[in-house]
Amino acid sequence: MPEGWIEPPAPPSRAAVFFVPTTTSFASHHWNDSLDERDGRDGRVRGRLFLGLMASPFNRSQIWAPMYRQAVIGVFLSPTPSARAAIDVAYGDVRQAFEAFLAAQPADRPIILAGHNQGALLLLRLLHEHATDRAFAARIVAVYAIGWPVSRSEIERQTGIAPCTGAGQAGCLISYFSFAEPADTRQLDVAMRNFRMVTSRPAAQSYLCTNPLTGGAAPTAPASANRGALVPSSGMTAGRLVGQLVPARCDERGLLMIGKPLDLGGYVLPGNNYTAYDIPLFWANLRADVARREAAWYVDRDHPPQGSRPGVERRAPHD
Repeated sequence: MPEGWIEPPAPPSRAAVFFVPTTTSFASHHWNDSLDERDGRDGRVRGRLFLGLMASPFNRSQIWAPMYRQAVIGVFLSPTPSARAAIDVAYGDVRQAFEAFLAAQPADRPIILAGHNQGALLLLRLLHEHATDRAFAARIVAVYAIGWPVSRSEIERQTGIAPCTGAGQAGCLISYFSFAEPADTRQLDVAMRNFRMVTSRPAAQSYLCTNPLTGGAAPTAPASANRGALVPSSGMTAGRLVGQLVPARCDERGLLMIGKPLDLGGYVLPGNNYTAYDIPLFWANLRADVARREAAWYVDRDHPPQGSRPGVERRAPHD
């Protein structure tokens, strides 16, 4: 847990989390990372560091995070059949892990589905396969498909899950993609053209943007609403919470604007693209969001566990 965090009193979560990790392989000599510890070692080490940063808001629950042959980052800038095949390889691994995850859960256990970047893309593809399964949808506390833009108009039809429109809502989907201003989206636009799949954005329509500071209730929130961003150490092995670090505003394209650029380390992408920090920038708010939605899931189904109520979160100190 990050430095400066005090967990508020709350009952343990009964939900299980399936978290699909983000893209961390920057290799240029193959399309997919390897599962062999002797290969792709830099990507594997980087993956473990990012997993700690990105999955930790969900760790009140048991987390299942598949190791998979993820597509390397260059795949998303390539329009070739080989690039698409690389995504299919990654998806096959994640799909197999997801089936094992579901088989291990009691039928009445609620589930939280989360993924970032490539992980979000693959998660959305899983949801597309289950789009007509009402029993499956009824178990979902929330879906956090972060760091991969999705079509606001198409997402419910393609996945069977509606976007979240409020912080106390269960069974809905959260999605956003972070940029500082001014934003240059040219690389993102290339990736979206190459990998439309179930998340394409029709011309002249916007991406889904769930403001993580409001839970979708409003498109804009000031930095004062940010309960704590997880600022990583230089080696990304630790982090500290800083309150009121950035605001959040969904712009007309459906991208999340975080204000002026700030120095968080070496993973800011060209064009003021802060997607690598999508989750850490709103760490404490997301942690509270998960607790609220799980409590709402039980209320919606009239069988809340004894004492189930999200606690009052402490805010992190701000600079």
